[in-house]
Amino acid sequence: MYEYVTIFKKVRSILEELGLKDDMVSENYQSVFNKLNPNPFTFQQVMVDYLAEFNLKSLDFVDQRDWSSGIRVRRKGDVLVVTAVTADRRFVVGDCITHLSGDAIPLLGERYQKLLFNERADRQDWHPILKKQHEATVLRGDQIYTFDLKAFEEDGTAEVFAREGYTEIIVHHIRHLYQLEAGKEPLLIDLRDAYGVIPEERINVLAERFSEAVFIVDAMTKGSAERLVSQINKRQLVGQETYGQAGRLYKQSLGEQFFIYSEGKDMTVIPETVVELNYETDIGSDTAIHLLTQHEGGNIYG
Repeated sequence: MYEYVTIFKKVRSILEELGLKDDMVSENYQSVFNKLNPNPFTFQQVMVDYLAEFNLKSLDFVDQRDWSSGIRVRRKGDVLVVTAVTADRRFVVGDCITHLSGDAIPLLGERYQKLLFNERADRQDWHPILKKQHEATVLRGDQIYTFDLKAFEEDGTAEVFAREGYTEIIVHHIRHLYQLEAGKEPLLIDLRDAYGVIPEERINVLAERFSEAVFIVDAMTKGSAERLVSQINKRQLVGQETYGQAGRLYKQSLGEQFFIYSEGKDMTVIPETVVELNYETDIGSDTAIHLLTQHEGGNIYG
């Protein structure tokens, strides 16, 4: 308990140095840690709730070991659509989650407005909310399934595909992109589910190394991936406006977690080529491929 109180006070101190001070909110959360003895998971979740009170996407509190519910989702109307399966093979892409822990998605959207930063549905990040749930009700065709939600550790390894005339890299944790070289083939880098924070110096290296690549981005492009594309010519970006962490981020190790913060306001990146979000057809990828291959050698400058 005392360790968590100490960590909370450290985070509170950094926030106040950044000009983010709300004594009433901070005292309320500190009293929670004074009275309770949470486990690491509960502590991390409560800290995320605390930081959401300041309405800044650049603030985050994450486990040092990456884990998830094993799926990636996007909200569409009253459901969450499974857009990728990273670990939990009971799900399939296209599944529609109608309820979490017995509550309908619209109800949860209202309950977690602060965690969703009052964003419109197609820009909402539901993954922190998934971590709080124990059960998902899934509509697959005309069948309904109920799955207990599990926790899966993720290594975030990038996926590299040799396509006809170009190479495609699907990035998960941004640190794995740093381990790759550009190569001679035209390069398409998909950052739509990219996350993680790496040092600014490494981001600068990536911006130079992949200066001629075409990038796909959207509202789930977060952290250092978002910072990276802020340094890329907007003509090389396809997709939608990014999450809101494009400013310089700092990462401080505290116990079993990292505290992520920025010294400035939230920043996004808007690609020059904006495409509609579509769950049936990957318009973003098709548009990026066209942009990549329309010029000889994949150089969009001709």
